[in-house]
Order: sequence, then structure tokens, then C-alpha cells
Amino acid sequence: MKTFKKRLSQTLLTGTLIFTTAGSVDAQNSLNNDKQITISQQTQDAFSLSNLISLGINAALIAAALLTVIFLIVGGVQCLTAKGNTSGYENGRSRIISALIGLAVVAAAYAILTIIGTLFS
Repeated sequence: MKTFKKRLSQTLLTGTLIFTTAGSVDAQNSLNNDKQITISQQTQDAFSLSNLISLGINAALIAAALLTVIFLIVGGVQCLTAKGNTSGYENGRSRIISALIGLAVVAAAYAILTIIGTLFS
């Protein structure tokens, strides 16, 4: 349970860093607007806050999926190489369960963000 809480806090910290970075980029863009720099509309749209947030969410989902696959493989190898050792088998089993719970949490967060985005767009 402690490792799950640690992983969850690391995931939340990563999300906070992504949103903080997006906010500082938006502040930087508002400072550059005073210089009357003309940028094409397509380039401005690429650096909009909503696009940066969407990019951050997609990157977090890809990272979560990759980490889930890695933890599933490691847990499976632990279970297979336990050779009758119940503690090794239980460690692998708990790693697999934790990976699946983490993936479920990320999927639920993505669903909530999608619903909120639909409601406010």
C-alpha cells in the first residue's frame, strides 16, 4: 500500500509539473505579445494553453501505459521465477495488482478530464 501511495504521489507531482510548465509558457507568450510579434494563426494555435494541456495529458497517458506494461512484465517474471517461494510469488502478484490498479486510476482520471473538457468547451 505504501508503494501505491508513493506511485500515486509521484504521478500527481508529474501532473502538477506539467500544468505549472504550461502556465509559465502561457505567461511567457503574454509577455511577448507586447512586442507586436506577428505569428501565423496556425503557430499561435499550436502554443495555446489547451493544446499544451492536451499534449501533457497524452504524454502522461503514454507514460502510464508504458510503466504498466513494464510492471506487468516484471511482476510476471517474479511470479515465474519464484520456484515455489511463496514470498517471491506474492511480491510478483502484488506488483501486477498494483500496476493494474494504477492503470485504472489513470484511466478514471482521463475519463473525468474528458467529461470536464466536454462540459466546459
